[in-house]
Amino acid sequence: MRGEDPTKRHRAVATVLLISDRSEHIRACQLCADELNVRLEHRALKDAAEVAARWQPFAVVVNEAVYNSAAAQVDAMARESRATTFVLRGILIGEVLRRSLSKLLDQYFA
Repeated sequence: MRGEDPTKRHRAVATVLLISDRSEHIRACQLCADELNVRLEHRALKDAAEVAARWQPFAVVVNEAVYNSAAAQVDAMARESRATTFVLRGILIGEVLRRSLSKLLDQYFA
């Protein structure tokens, strides 16, 4: 369609993909997803590529330990779905993550 920004998503549901097994990450991401009214898909690394292909997340949020062990795989998956990767390091949990996801959501879906 004319005049549409090709970087905007055309999915009915904005999705965040979380790759982490830490309970504090799951809670923080679920709170962010609820507040931003987006879908949260929580998966293990082995299942993440399939979920990314299906839901085309706008953000991939990943545990630092997982990212350190599989950075190339996570980056490739995010690149294929045109998602931004957030690596969960101490400070990037809670309010900082929510603000970052909110800004990104506005960029992709506004």
